[in-house]
Amino acid sequence: MRMCALRRFNRVLGFSSVSLLMLCSIGGCPSPTDMTQDPNAAQTTPGPTGPAGPAGAQGERGATGAQGAAGADGAIGPQGPAGPQGVAGEDGADGQLRIYGDGTAGDVVVTADAALADLNADGNLQFRDLTIDAGVTLDVPGGTVLRCSGKLVNNGT
Repeated sequence: MRMCALRRFNRVLGFSSVSLLMLCSIGGCPSPTDMTQDPNAAQTTPGPTGPAGPAGAQGERGATGAQGAAGADGAIGPQGPAGPQGVAGEDGADGQLRIYGDGTAGDVVVTADAALADLNADGNLQFRDLTIDAGVTLDVPGGTVLRCSGKLVNNGT
């Protein structure tokens, strides 16, 4: 059967018997399945791949793709140099205001024993005049500064 395939192969390609035998001895014998393929196509074993050729010309730019997801925030960079000095502001109020207060809590007269925190709900201790009546105790936490733009009259404790 092998010889029959060789004779058929010989008829298609026109090889001599010696050529076919040499072809068979180096592993090139056609199998019966080779005969069912295109009879005009030469059956060969591929050789090793050669080196890559030079790169071709660059093609046209493709369409812009969809935008990807946002990446993570990067690290905070170093602080830059200080900017120039700004314009000076207006002069503040007289320094005596810091010492004696501005009187915004108004006049307060303590007529019964009380704690300082009970005198004014908003905690404002900037009295104009503060009077503590005789026999009355005003509890004041240590280190408290009472500021009066007018006068302080303490007839109590």
